Amino acid sequence: MSLLQNLRCFLLLLLVACFPARAGDAPSSTAARTVFEQARDAVVKVRSTVADNNNSTGTAFLLRADGLMVTNYHVVSDHVFDPAIYQLRYQTHDGREGPLTLLAIDVVNDLALVKSDLTTPKPLRLRTSPPEKGDTAFSLGYPLNQGITVTEGTFNGISEDFYREHFHFTGAVNPGMSGGPVVDRAGEVIGMNVSHRRNAQLVSFLVPGRFIAALLESAASGKPPASFEHEAWSQAGAHTANLLRDASAATWQSRTLGNFTLPAEQMPRMQCSRSVSNEATEKTESESVSCTIKSSLYLTDRLMPGQLSVSHTLYRNRRLPAPQFARFIQAQFGVAASAMLKEKDYKPMQCMDRIVALKGGRFKAVLCAAAYRRHSQLNDTILRVLSLTDGKEAVITKLDIDGAPPDAALPYIERFLGSLQWNPNHK
Repeated sequence: MSLLQNLRCFLLLLLVACFPARAGDAPSSTAARTVFEQARDAVVKVRSTVADNNNSTGTAFLLRADGLMVTNYHVVSDHVFDPAIYQLRYQTHDGREGPLTLLAIDVVNDLALVKSDLTTPKPLRLRTSPPEKGDTAFSLGYPLNQGITVTEGTFNGISEDFYREHFHFTGAVNPGMSGGPVVDRAGEVIGMNVSHRRNAQLVSFLVPGRFIAALLESAASGKPPASFEHEAWSQAGAHTANLLRDASAATWQSRTLGNFTLPAEQMPRMQCSRSVSNEATEKTESESVSCTIKSSLYLTDRLMPGQLSVSHTLYRNRRLPAPQFARFIQAQFGVAASAMLKEKDYKPMQCMDRIVALKGGRFKAVLCAAAYRRHSQLNDTILRVLSLTDGKEAVITKLDIDGAPPDAALPYIERFLGSLQWNPNHK
C-alpha cells in the first residue's frame, strides 16, 4: 500500500476492515439475501382453519419434490385432536394455497410430516450433523402477519437446559415462525424453529436436523396411524416412562434441610434452587429446595404431559407451643395435598394415604392419581409426604409427575420414598 492508502486505512479502522475479504466470506446482508432467495419458494405458511378462519399459523418447508413437507407438531395439534373441525392448508409467499394431509408425527421432538400438492419449488436439503459453534445460520418463517422473513443468528451448540436435545440459536424466532427452517450459508437445513425464551433476548431453540431425518425414515417404512390422537398420547406416555427410567437409573444428589436428607438433582439438566424465609417477626421459619427438569411435551394448549418436579420445604418452630406447631404443619400439608386439575381434562382424582416408616422416622404419605379423560392409560400422579418427627421442625415434600403410565411411575416413587431420611442426631 502507498503512504496515502495506509493513512486512509488508519483513519477508517473503526468503521471498516482494510484487509482483502477471503473467498466465500460474503457480507452478512449479502449472505442472508442469497439464502432467502434460494429457500423462500420452499417455505410456506401453515394455517389451521375453522370454516376458513385461521385458528393458528406456523411455517413448513419442502423436503421432497413430491410435495412432502415438515413442520412443528404444535402447529398441527388442533387438527390431530379434532380433525373434523380443524383443516390444514398452506400458503406460499406469492399467494398460492392448497390443502395439507398429515402423514406422521413426532410429539417428543415436536415434528410433523405433511403432504401438499406443491411440487415446483426445489426442496431444501437436510444436514444431520451440527455446525461448529459460532457459525452463522439463517432462520426463515412467517412471524405474526409480516410475511416471509429471514433473520440472521449464530449457532451455539446443544442447549444445556432441556431433557430432550435442542440446538441453541442466538437469533430471532417469533410466533408464526414455528416449523420454519434454519439453514447454514450453503442453504442446508441444520434445524427447525421451535421456541424462544420470552424473558430473554435472542435466546431461541431449534429441533436438530437429525430428528427430521429420523422421522422421514420411520414414516417411509410404515403407514400413517389410524388415529393421530392415539399416536400422540402413546408417544407422550413412552416419553414420560423413559424420563422416569432415566431418573431411576441415575445417581441422585441429595440436599440437607435441618435434620433431613432429601433427594434433589436426579439426572443431568435437572435444576434445583433454594429459598429461605426467616423474618424476625414470624413464629416459624421455612427453607425450601425446588427441583425441575424441562421435559414437558406439548399435546394441546391445555395438555402438556411429561413434566417431573420435586420440592421440599422445612418448617422450623420458633415460638409456637408444640400442639400449635403441629396444627400449623397440618394446615400447610392440607394445602399441599390438594390439586387443582381441570375436570374437563381429567377423571376424578383417586387418593390413598398411609403412615410409612422411612429412614429415621415415620412419615405421612398421600398418593393421588388423575387419569386423562381422553387417554385413561396415563395419569398425573401427585405424592405429598409429611414428616412425623418432633415439635421443633417438619418437612413437607411434593412430587409431581405429569402424564405417566402407572407401571413406570410406581417404581420411581418407591425409590423416591426410600431416599427421604430424618437424622435426629444431626447437628
